[in-house]
Amino acid sequence: MTHGDQRAAYERAVAGESRLFAVWPGQWSSDLFEIDDLDAFAKALGIKHDEERTGLKDHIHKAEWIKDSYGDDNPRNQ
Repeated sequence: MTHGDQRAAYERAVAGESRLFAVWPGQWSSDLFEIDDLDAFAKALGIKHDEERTGLKDHIHKAEWIKDSYGDDNPRNQ
């Protein structure tokens, strides 16, 4: 187990050589989480992800919001 060098840990995880974990320390116990979204990890740390591997180079991400015609217009409705 190693800690500290986030770029090297990311590269080992992408290569399948290791896994990434994060620890949330508490007063009496700590929680351990596996980081399975390596692209989100890279983005959070400012590491440029591989567009070829992720497929992000192949297409444009576009989102469009449309009001549901069957929706309830009551402003208090969640």
